[in-house]
Amino acid sequence: MLKEPEIRKSYIVEENGIITYASVFFYETTKFHFQEIVGKKTDFILFELLRIHRNPENYNRKTETYLFTKLLEARKVTLQKITKDDGAICYHLEELPHWRLEQSSQYLTRLISDNVKGVGIFTVPDFMLYEANQRFLDYLPSSHHSREAVYGRMISEFFTEFEGSDEEQAWKKAAAANHTCHVKEKQSVLGGGSTCYLDYTLTPIAKGGQVESIILIMEDVTEQVVNKKRIAEQASLIQQQNELLEAIIENLNDAIIIYDGQGSVLMSNAEARRIYSHVCPDVPVEEVHTGYECFDEKNIKITRESLPAFRVLRGDRIRNLVMKIKSDDKVRFVEANAVPVYNIENQLMAAIICHHDITQMKEFEEKLCQNKELLEIILDNSYDNITVVDRDGNYLYNKNNIVKEVSKKFSGVSDVFNAVKYFDIDGNEIPLERMIPNRVRNGERSKDELVVVKVAGEEYYLLYSGTPIYSEDGSFLYGISYSRNFTEIVNSQNALKEVHEKLLKAEQEKNDALIESMRLKDEFLYLITHEFRTPLTVIKSAIQTMELKYRDMPDKAVRYIKTITQNVNRQIRLVNNLLDITKISSGNIKLNNGNYDIVFLAKSIVDSIQSIALQKKIKVTFSTELQRKVISFYEEKFERILLNLLSNSLKFTGPGKAIRVFLYGKRYKGKAMVCIRVQDEGIGIPKDKQNCIFERFGQANTGESREAEGTGIGLHLVKLFVTVMGGAITLESEEGVGSTFTVMLPAIRPETGVPVPKICPFESVNKLIQMEAVELSDIYL
Repeated sequence: MLKEPEIRKSYIVEENGIITYASVFFYETTKFHFQEIVGKKTDFILFELLRIHRNPENYNRKTETYLFTKLLEARKVTLQKITKDDGAICYHLEELPHWRLEQSSQYLTRLISDNVKGVGIFTVPDFMLYEANQRFLDYLPSSHHSREAVYGRMISEFFTEFEGSDEEQAWKKAAAANHTCHVKEKQSVLGGGSTCYLDYTLTPIAKGGQVESIILIMEDVTEQVVNKKRIAEQASLIQQQNELLEAIIENLNDAIIIYDGQGSVLMSNAEARRIYSHVCPDVPVEEVHTGYECFDEKNIKITRESLPAFRVLRGDRIRNLVMKIKSDDKVRFVEANAVPVYNIENQLMAAIICHHDITQMKEFEEKLCQNKELLEIILDNSYDNITVVDRDGNYLYNKNNIVKEVSKKFSGVSDVFNAVKYFDIDGNEIPLERMIPNRVRNGERSKDELVVVKVAGEEYYLLYSGTPIYSEDGSFLYGISYSRNFTEIVNSQNALKEVHEKLLKAEQEKNDALIESMRLKDEFLYLITHEFRTPLTVIKSAIQTMELKYRDMPDKAVRYIKTITQNVNRQIRLVNNLLDITKISSGNIKLNNGNYDIVFLAKSIVDSIQSIALQKKIKVTFSTELQRKVISFYEEKFERILLNLLSNSLKFTGPGKAIRVFLYGKRYKGKAMVCIRVQDEGIGIPKDKQNCIFERFGQANTGESREAEGTGIGLHLVKLFVTVMGGAITLESEEGVGSTFTVMLPAIRPETGVPVPKICPFESVNKLIQMEAVELSDIYL
């Protein structure tokens, strides 16, 4: 049984880290129950339940600290840790007398309970919160609005940015110096938000000369700060608006003068100072008008008392008063407006005068009147017909020369209008309500409509136009229609048309004769070419017979026969080209298309000229991006196209150079094409010759040597062949670098049921050799 003094002591006993016993006075002091204490871990009891915030390892001697009861009432106590002989640990707690808030300060207690301002009390020096009202808690972040969340916690625990901040330095300085610190309208770290502004006071509390607590009193002044900023912003905005208004007034084209209630100038803009050079602030109204005389629109002088400035100072409002102002050097017209400004006591505060310079407008009106008179003279003497009607159909102006001209045949004007009929260019009668003067009244706009007017057996051709005129608000004002008499011009055109038809008929007869002459020429050329071909064939056959029978001819004879053969082939090539050109020109050429592998055919042709290329020491290569491409085309014409291009390249490419042939596919103008590009490293074609290279008899070099001579129709024929086959040919060339010819042929799908030759489509190797001999006959080795 414990003695009475022990019973009044507050302590707890720990064995192996578990609380095994607590004194009755401990329960009375902390308001906790037996079940909440005994059997629980010591750390939980000390740091979680009692919220003691110092390390118990330092409690071997009496140490002052704070604990919180179950009701979260703060108590300042001494704590001592005593180890008994049996190994049990006893924690003795003794509350310091007269420390409780309700015992030490009734004012502070009342201030907290009133909850008008936020009040929080913190320990020093660690700034632990141990007392606060709800208003204070509301200023904290949302997760710390309850006493359970913040009592016994350091301020840095619920404000992580407090530690190391200017706020922390202010707290420490106030505690160390024992001086109250006032802060106004600060976006405080305790505010819990970027838009919260607080007035707060830090007041240290000392006992025995030692500061042991600090009171934080906070008041939310966010609304006042926001209002103050809003007022400042509004004042700034008003200032900006005033500056803007002054800038606008200063730069207005109208003259602005503002007088105060006593008739002295408050301000004027640049235009006013330009017109009235002596206007400046504080100048009385009497001096402003010195040196000027003013007259009304009837040129009657306006007395000084009737001037707008004097009238508005008497309270009159003036609108659109036109005045003529005379000075020593000039006369100007102005339109004056004036308005008085009153304060809330209905006293005249200011008078605003605005002068709009209308001198140019008056001059324009004067010119307009002169122009109107001139226009009336012109209209009266014009032969054009002009009609102006208002919205009700009434004539404002009507001038009709046709009516005047034919009215002589009728007794009255009404008889004239009854006899007039209107027709369009196709002979359809136009009702009177659909004539342009009436259509214009309905808002229709028309331009250059030809109308035939028939009256008294006469026909008149008129070119009508009409335009409606609207006001600014879109209302119809009047309609203008005018017409020009084209009768003489039409009659002249009809006569001219007859002459033209006769000339056209004669020209057609000449053209028919010329076409017939061209046809006879083509027939003659075709026949004479055939006649050339027969003896050439005989000569060639004779040479071939000699080469077969007389194999032991002397070298000199062989050279002569070779020369003869080459020239015969050149003539045969010329004859063939002329025949093809004649056929194409007359439209008699037929395309004998077949299904062929164009890749195989192109490679065969390139391979066939390799022997000639070797003799000329020229490297000829063939490459393709297509392994096989069967299309429908005319193989004989294709062969001549490619051989002709290769012949040109061989002729104009020197030894040691190269010729490259490349075959590929592409789309050209939306169509699938097979392209054959022949690129050489020859002499190239000058820029000024490239446009005519495909023309008949067109040559890049008219002074060719014997080794590169030609007729000038080869490339022309190539282009004809390509065009007939539905393709296109292009040229890229640079003089001294080489030329590139690109032939694009349509990739026509092969005909179904027609076999594709698996070998060279030529009838025999001999035919290919003979064709090459002809097509390459211009090449001398």
